[in-house]
Amino acid sequence: MNITPRREEIAEVVAILESGAYDGPDAMAADLIRAVAGLLWFRTWWVLGARGPRAANFGPFASEAEAVRWGKQVANMAIPAEWGVVQVHGMGRIATNAKGGREGGGFGYCVTAGCGCPPYAHAMDKSTRGKCVICGSCDRYQQSERKPAKRAKREPA
Repeated sequence: MNITPRREEIAEVVAILESGAYDGPDAMAADLIRAVAGLLWFRTWWVLGARGPRAANFGPFASEAEAVRWGKQVANMAIPAEWGVVQVHGMGRIATNAKGGREGGGFGYCVTAGCGCPPYAHAMDKSTRGKCVICGSCDRYQQSERKPAKRAKREPA
């Protein structure tokens, strides 16, 4: 599985590595595994699903392209010829919110105070996302600003 680490995920792992609060490498390793598993629960994944008498699901994959590439490699061998890729949303933010830990989420989550749910948890209101159907504490999905893309400066012609 190809995973691109995100800045927030790296910061949490670095905090554990630099904390000095562990008696030995085993305790640190166990805490790192728990932390990374918790971080990955907030991601969106893709699953390869096959139809027919040998129906099965395989995954997770970190990207749709990775799932499709794997499906093409093993079609008619490990899986039937008829297969597809489905997006699966992580339940991390929803589980955190259900426990009462509501907070505005990062990019890709509602930043309304008291919500923090993903966009698919908000009902459609015409062409935009409306009221949150899970927590009900916000009337409209509000996404944090996307970080500006870093582009190489062009030289004048």
